[in-house]
Amino acid sequence: MDMICLMHQGKPYGHLKVGSKVIDDMTLSRMVGCPLDKVQEMLEELEKSEVFSRKNDGTIYSRRMVKDDEIRRKRSKAGKLGGNPLLKQKVNHDDIQMVADEDEDSSICIKEKNKATLKNRFESFYTEYPRKKARQKASQAFMKIAPGEKLFEVMLRALRRQKKSIEWNKENGAFIPHPPSWLNGARWEDEPEVTQEGTWGQRP
Repeated sequence: MDMICLMHQGKPYGHLKVGSKVIDDMTLSRMVGCPLDKVQEMLEELEKSEVFSRKNDGTIYSRRMVKDDEIRRKRSKAGKLGGNPLLKQKVNHDDIQMVADEDEDSSICIKEKNKATLKNRFESFYTEYPRKKARQKASQAFMKIAPGEKLFEVMLRALRRQKKSIEWNKENGAFIPHPPSWLNGARWEDEPEVTQEGTWGQRP
C-alpha cells in the first residue's frame, strides 16, 4: 500500500521514483519503515505475481497505473472535441472500470495517509500524557475519536492545563485518570475552575 502511494506521487505517474532518482530496495525500506529483508521478500513475491514490472534501469512501475494515466490523457484530449455522439459510442467499458479501480486506489492511499497522521498524533498525545497506563486501549480510544487538527489542538491545550492543576498534582498524581478514561470521557471538555489559592484547577 505504501508503494501505491509512492507511485501515485511518482514522476512519471505510476513509477517508483523520486524525481529522476530510482527508489532502490534500501531506500524503499527506509521510506516505509520496514526491514530490508522483509521488503525484498515482499517485492519478490509481488514481482512473481506480476503485480508490477521493472524497467532496464531497475525502476519499479505499475502497468495498470501507467495505462490508466494514458486513458485519462486521451479522455482529456478527446473532451476538447466536444460531446460528439459518435465519439461517445467508442467508449471502452474496460477502460472505465480501470479508471474506477485507480480512483479506489487513490481513496485507499488517502485513508492510509490519514491513518498515519492519527498514529503520529496519538504518539504526541501519549508522550504528553503524564500517566503511562493502558497504552493499547488508549490507542484504540484515540483512533475511535480520530481527532482532526483543530480538535487535537484543543485536546493538547486542555491536557497541558490539567497537568498543572491541583487535582492532578495531589499525592504524586494519584488522581490523574488513565489515558483511556480521559479519552473515552472526553475530559478535554472539562471546564476549569479557580481554586481558593487563585490557580487554575480542574473539576473531577
